[in-house]
Amino acid sequence: MKIKFLALALTWPAMTIAPPFITAEIGAADITAAPPTAADTADRTDTADAIQRMEEIAALIAQLGADDFFDRERAQQALSDIGFEAFDALSEAEEIADDLEIQSRARYLVRTMRLASVLDSDPAEIKALLGDYESRGEADRIERIKQVAALHDEKGVGVLCRLVRFERSALLSKEAAAAVLSRPWPADEAAAARRIETI
Repeated sequence: MKIKFLALALTWPAMTIAPPFITAEIGAADITAAPPTAADTADRTDTADAIQRMEEIAALIAQLGADDFFDRERAQQALSDIGFEAFDALSEAEEIADDLEIQSRARYLVRTMRLASVLDSDPAEIKALLGDYESRGEADRIERIKQVAALHDEKGVGVLCRLVRFERSALLSKEAAAAVLSRPWPADEAAAARRIETI
């Protein structure tokens, strides 16, 4: 693309745009945009996928108020299957939805998600430590959080972040956050990138 540049005065340091009184044309230059990198393409794809996913979640939340009972049930099951990814949208629906059916079902789903301290995808060590987490008292939960934080590798970081986000007790949420922050930062660049993504 051809862009004609205006002459810039040498005595006009650190200006990001030419002063209005400079109008001397000094010619044209070709500026070509660099082709998108694989990372750029991946970022655009991820963004498009995230937008599509949020639209899907919004449509399912709207369907929680459908006239047909079975449509409501299907939407509730689909949102339950989506899990934590739908948490924020459901929390918002629980608070501001005009439809009482949507509010009620969203509240139920949010409560169910908060009780799910262990997921099927969690490592066996996490399942062993947190399998009965919800039935434990506060002191026992704090001890379990410390044990999860002491696990090697990055196994416990994602779970601790989940507890920070979904634990109903502010104290326990803070304990989980402190446990994440107390872990040494990974020396390996790839592991550090995974930690950043998880947090």
